[in-house]
Amino acid sequence: MRKRKLKIYSLLVWFCASFFLASSCQKNDEPDLPEIKAGGTLRVLTRNNYNCFFLYRGEERGFEYELARKFAEELGVKIEVVIPPRGEDLIPWLLAGKGDLVAASVPLEERPASRVTSTRPYDFTRVAVVVRKDNENLKSVLDLPGRRVWVRKGTNLQKHLQALNRRLKGKIKIVPLRGEFDTEDILGLLSEGKIDSTVAYSHMAELEIKYHPNLKIAFEISGDLPLSWLVRKSSPLLLAAIDRFWEETYRSMFYNMLMRRYYVYSPTRYRQAHRQVKEKGRISPYDRLIRKYAEANGLEWTLLAALIYEESNFDPEAESFTGALGLTQLTPTTAYALGISNPVEPEAGIRGGAKYLHQLRDVFANIPEAERMNFALAAYLVGTEHVRAAQDLAWQKNLNPKGWIGGIRETLPLLAEREYYQKTKSGYCRCGAVVEYVKSVLDRAEIYRTLVEIEEPEFPEMPEAKGIADQVKEKIFPNSRRPDL
Repeated sequence: MRKRKLKIYSLLVWFCASFFLASSCQKNDEPDLPEIKAGGTLRVLTRNNYNCFFLYRGEERGFEYELARKFAEELGVKIEVVIPPRGEDLIPWLLAGKGDLVAASVPLEERPASRVTSTRPYDFTRVAVVVRKDNENLKSVLDLPGRRVWVRKGTNLQKHLQALNRRLKGKIKIVPLRGEFDTEDILGLLSEGKIDSTVAYSHMAELEIKYHPNLKIAFEISGDLPLSWLVRKSSPLLLAAIDRFWEETYRSMFYNMLMRRYYVYSPTRYRQAHRQVKEKGRISPYDRLIRKYAEANGLEWTLLAALIYEESNFDPEAESFTGALGLTQLTPTTAYALGISNPVEPEAGIRGGAKYLHQLRDVFANIPEAERMNFALAAYLVGTEHVRAAQDLAWQKNLNPKGWIGGIRETLPLLAEREYYQKTKSGYCRCGAVVEYVKSVLDRAEIYRTLVEIEEPEFPEMPEAKGIADQVKEKIFPNSRRPDL
């Protein structure tokens, strides 16, 4: 009897432990507001387009991004942008735990019904038929029969068009485009005369029309569709926090200023900068030099670009209170040691900064490769002596002196405390900022890498003969006899 009770007790303990572990794993995979605050980072899934997130002179911009950054600031956490590859849906990434929320101007109709829920709306959009201004043949829904309309395959825009087509007895010739063609791409095709008409959400179309003034919205084929952010249903506290944020932010001065910046005032310079990043991989006016000297020193050019942004915001005349100068903020002493006579001159500054970062990486040659750049970046900001002091302190505290996480990331901030810095040769250091600096450079480098290395789909040339839809379709959908709707 006693053995039986022990067995039952053991089974209960095992069951409880298993349940606890399962709950912990789920909690880690699907963090709610407390876990996000504890981790200090809000991960935002979004798109690389002019409406959501783009780079302007190396700095993050975008209507959705600025709203999400404001929300993160109110939570007291940092924002981390997560951009899935072109053509991939955002929802699976959210459900896989790769982000905490989706902020991408998603109409409420696009949310799945099961594990994802939407926040309160913060704007509205409609489905619009877009044509070139010289197209006088499409003025209403009644003009659509017999016309070709291009639309991205597998989207709710296609579903709206198909629903309308059923009411029109199937007389619209719908031509689907591959998933990697986003709204910007398709409206670009339309502007260039490579397709005749398309459908787009009106708020996106209005933005693109500012950049392509030869386009116009012919008419709309839907009513108001609310725009909202999306979160997992397992994050009710995050959902409640976002809803409170919208209650306070919607139509506030901050919100109205963003609306004017992105939708009312002419966005030509922002839009042009976004195109340069997207099509040419251009982050700053100094990309050619950054690429040149990054390659010469065995560095990723996007990492060097991120460091330069963090140091000087790409301002060659930047000067710190410590006397550091130029794009890479070299001190006169460091510049002299590197053979740089004028660090304010852009090429000299970039050459010196790349060489210095390369040297610092070699200084920490005994650090594992995966961690070495963290050490080099920390030393770039505060010098090797403070990094060595943090290593010594890590050793004293039984942490890993050759590791970043679980090593000097934890001990660098301690060098601002008298108890610790008075025992070091390097002395006092506000090294808590170093941890944020390293993370900022690496995060920005990842964003740069994501945005400049996306492969663009090849746009089809405009056919000259009859059968334009079939010829364009054949180039976009080879080996396909008819559009798969």
